[in-house]
Amino acid sequence: MIHIKTEKELEKMRVAGRLTAIARKAAADAVKPGVTTWEIDRIVRKTIEDAGAKPSFLGYGGQRLRIAE
Repeated sequence: MIHIKTEKELEKMRVAGRLTAIARKAAADAVKPGVTTWEIDRIVRKTIEDAGAKPSFLGYGGQRLRIAE
């Protein structure tokens, strides 16, 4: 079944798309030799949260690894 979006739903999708583009650019700009994926994740998370949104990737998949010191 095809669900026709309302104008309100479409606007929410536009806002989410713009924020996604901003977060992806922040990630791309952060990629440099020596920058860890953890640091990039933190930058993207902060970018999204500073816009008043909640990152949907938080707690998704994977597991935290404890690195012995």
